[in-house]
Amino acid sequence: MEQQSCILNNLIQTFSNGVFAVSSVFANGASVDVVDGTEYLGAFTVGSGNADVSSVDATASSAEIGFKFTPELKTLPIDAGVQGGPLTARPRRLSLVDLDLNDTLSVSVNGTDMIIRNVNFDPSQPRVKQTGKEEFRPLGFSKDPRVTISQSAPLDLQINGMVIEVAF
Repeated sequence: MEQQSCILNNLIQTFSNGVFAVSSVFANGASVDVVDGTEYLGAFTVGSGNADVSSVDATASSAEIGFKFTPELKTLPIDAGVQGGPLTARPRRLSLVDLDLNDTLSVSVNGTDMIIRNVNFDPSQPRVKQTGKEEFRPLGFSKDPRVTISQSAPLDLQINGMVIEVAF
């Protein structure tokens, strides 16, 4: 799955620090989401033809502003054939989900969010996109275990592959 920024792309230039003129694109009262570079600033309501993000980032001079949508990928139930027969209808759990990510800033697996930050994270610097393998360890047993991948913030996400480990 390749999805670069889950926001309907509208690059808006500001006329004043943190205040974006959006009247040509969005109606007053519309709830829009704002991404500034690698940071999700949040949802804002358009008023007087403007989206005012100055309470969060007064230095913002350009941003992606649009309607957020949440991508969701859901696998079919994970099943396997083992020496004693198939695992169909037997309780089992997903012990490991390993995602191969490329230039990713935000991902969620079965409701566990991961917004990428390095150990030496400096809030004054932009986030560094994650490339490589990331492990998730879902909890619980099910007769139909599935992997659901989504994200809570409309930031860059690209998944090149996935490996799933099942315990029974």
